[in-house]
Amino acid sequence: ALGAHTPLHKLFYNILPGFSGFRGSMKFNYLVALFLALLAGCGFDSLLRAQRSPWALITIASVLLISVLILAWAIGDSAQDGVTGWWAHAVRSTLEAATDAQEMFIDPKLLADPRFLTRSGEIASSSLFNGSAIIGAAVIILAITRFKPGFAYALLILAAIELISYAASTRATMNSTLTMPAGWLQAITSAPANSRVLDATSMQNNWGMWFGYDDVWGYDPGVLKRYAELVSFSQGMNPDKAMQYVVFRRTDPKIFPLLRCAFVLRDDPKQPAIPMPPPMELAQLIPTAYALKDRDHIFSAMRSESFDPRKAVLLENEPDIKPVWSAEPGVVRITNQTTDTIDLEADVNSPAILLITNSFSKGWRVESLGPAPQSHYELIPADWAFQAIPLAAGTHYLRLEYRPTAFVIGKWISIGALLGYLVALIRYFLKQVRGSSKTPTSSLAPSR
Repeated sequence: ALGAHTPLHKLFYNILPGFSGFRGSMKFNYLVALFLALLAGCGFDSLLRAQRSPWALITIASVLLISVLILAWAIGDSAQDGVTGWWAHAVRSTLEAATDAQEMFIDPKLLADPRFLTRSGEIASSSLFNGSAIIGAAVIILAITRFKPGFAYALLILAAIELISYAASTRATMNSTLTMPAGWLQAITSAPANSRVLDATSMQNNWGMWFGYDDVWGYDPGVLKRYAELVSFSQGMNPDKAMQYVVFRRTDPKIFPLLRCAFVLRDDPKQPAIPMPPPMELAQLIPTAYALKDRDHIFSAMRSESFDPRKAVLLENEPDIKPVWSAEPGVVRITNQTTDTIDLEADVNSPAILLITNSFSKGWRVESLGPAPQSHYELIPADWAFQAIPLAAGTHYLRLEYRPTAFVIGKWISIGALLGYLVALIRYFLKQVRGSSKTPTSSLAPSR
């Protein structure tokens, strides 16, 4: 969870497959919490078996209590000195180092603000005093178990109180009466089905989830690499440095239709929504395909005046079924759609490329749902960031499903582990029942 600040991180990052793909090392805090809970359970079980708390444990807890109290007092006292105290120096050096390592983003003006430094110290000191209260209560409970072993169960009550109190203090809330600007609402409701909008302000990236519309960018902590590279390229940025943070400065007449962008939303009461050229459909047949060898050649071709994403698709390899030009390649109908699947029917007049303007990922699969004019379907990247399926002439009933191999493997591992746990649990209870049935019962003979 400490990322590069541990000796094993660099080793794992360079050698362990998949480790370098994690977006944030601090997300391991979730697993750390689970392991700490497991260790706490083992410790509590040992305490119950021992019947009383050992003096060594009480002594260690007492020393920890005193240390936390001293640290809480020292931080609170230093925080009152403003920018000159040791607490201010410690905060500045830590945050500056984190900023230099690009592990934290903070306004540097705060590091010279005495109110910020004082308040941060007060919060830290208060948190430590609260922690010392929990430790002190635990010490008292441990001491009582020396005389009343059953009092150890009070630790569970103390832990529950501490967890609930902390959770209540950090509970995230939001205004449930959010209102969308009238111009935005009108644009979104008038947009074609399956189209998206672009929040150019980047200030309401979560509104899509709240109000139920699709945004070209935002409302996601991560983004697929190919999609990020294409969007960065559309904004004149270096695609090699693409990331989840993009500042939108312009529209792109070739790429924005592929993104299915119908409107650009702005923080401007006079023109809150700018209409875009008609967005492309979620699925359409393209009669022409060109195979280009890499990303840069594909991006360069997109800049060409002759490129029309509605008439030609850019692939990375020659398709098994080569399209044949036709002014009317056919019709595609979406019959069902969920977050993970798309069912469609394609009536193809001549061989064509079925272009799906959703982001390409190796986790997507395609399969036939009925009689098919071809024996095999392949889902390949198109226009670098989207999906394509070469189709022969005829009627096709297809299902596209997001089903990555890692998910399938993980699902069966979880099912196997759950079944193993249930078997072990049943065997344990059967063993307990058999053991109790073999225990001899004692009887008292009447005295004479």
